[in-house]
Amino acid sequence: MHTCAAPTLKYSPQAATAVRLGYTLTFVGGIDGYYFAQILDAYWLFIGHLDQVPYSLVRQFRSFAEMEHYAEAAEDPETNRLVNVVSLYGGDISDIIHATRQSLTPPGQIADLTLAAAHTSKGRDLSRVVMADDFPDLADADLDLQEANLAYVAVTRAVDSLRANGMFREWLLHISSRQ
Repeated sequence: MHTCAAPTLKYSPQAATAVRLGYTLTFVGGIDGYYFAQILDAYWLFIGHLDQVPYSLVRQFRSFAEMEHYAEAAEDPETNRLVNVVSLYGGDISDIIHATRQSLTPPGQIADLTLAAAHTSKGRDLSRVVMADDFPDLADADLDLQEANLAYVAVTRAVDSLRANGMFREWLLHISSRQ
């Protein structure tokens, strides 16, 4: 079993790949915290069906292009996550969400992949951790301490192995070269 740790609750490329390969999944904290309804709303906007969008964050936009522009200009992380997921998966989103729900491991059984936001994995010991690619850059001088702490939580959950993301490996090389 592997655990994929991400800085926040969101759908990940690792989850989509696992579902496509037929793996079973579990979500620390439950599946409802992964914003599938909001992702579908962004998808409806993407294909021009604003009438299908009940979620207020997405409903405020007249088009997906407007939502993309806002997400970039405002540096809004929630809107950026929605834009990124819809841009990445496009027309496959509905099928991926359905397949994800079908791949959930029943309670009491061990899944092939466990998805966890860093803050939901706090205090847990996990055999193997794969660090998602969307943690903030630890070398950024303006980095919020809480965001740095999320990376710390993610990497310290691994008991047997950790597959650090590229940013974390670069940061380790950077700090080791300063010594």
